[in-house]
Amino acid sequence: MNPFKDYAAYYNLIYRDKNYESEADYIISLLNKTGKSVQTIAELGCGTGGHALCFAKKGFRVDGFDLSSDMIGIARSSLTTSDSSVKEQVTFSVGDIRSLDVRSKRDMVLSLFHVMSYQNSNTDLISSFRTASDFLNPGGVFIFDCWYGPGVLRDLPVRKEKNFENDHLKITRLTVPEMKYNENVVDVHFYLTILNKLNGSLNELHEIHPMRYFFLPELTHFLDLCGFRILNARNWMTDQAPDENCWYLCVTAEKVA
Repeated sequence: MNPFKDYAAYYNLIYRDKNYESEADYIISLLNKTGKSVQTIAELGCGTGGHALCFAKKGFRVDGFDLSSDMIGIARSSLTTSDSSVKEQVTFSVGDIRSLDVRSKRDMVLSLFHVMSYQNSNTDLISSFRTASDFLNPGGVFIFDCWYGPGVLRDLPVRKEKNFENDHLKITRLTVPEMKYNENVVDVHFYLTILNKLNGSLNELHEIHPMRYFFLPELTHFLDLCGFRILNARNWMTDQAPDENCWYLCVTAEKVA
């Protein structure tokens, strides 16, 4: 499924305060703990390319894949304004991470900003993990983040409203969560009201983003099925082990078979 439709056009404004640079540094710190040498990266669910461009600036070769052609279009547009040294290090392609035709290996696979939580069914999750495995030789590294069940269930998502604005647009986003306890999924309803400040036009859209929250035993099981073992699991952007206060989990895994 592709929940990013009209939402893609406003993605970079909505997430303009997201610190891709510090997140890339965090991933590199996790990578350094593995002792692995990495030069090439496949990013599954690259979105508008924020992480990929940061890694390219740090000298990595990155190939990003995303189901949304709109997101890939924005990523490619961002690439055109980058330094030539970065342009040579990055490609962006439209593709379903559950069924990519993998033709060459990479040293590491990344999947960030909860892409794995969009894999709501076990079948989709396994397919995505197998794609990651296909990109890697034994010993290769797979790092991903996701929603973490203990934290989500302890501190339930709530209705909230937030405003975003630039010279051209003013956006009000209402977020309404719908818990599906028997599926370990939260349907996140986004209601956007978009004011075009240049011509006064008003647009409204509604998208549903179904987000699955995971528990470590099930992740361990599904990763094992796909030839991985977990090297470590951390509360996102920290070096702390996950606990009941952890909403976002970051997993570092190694391909073993």
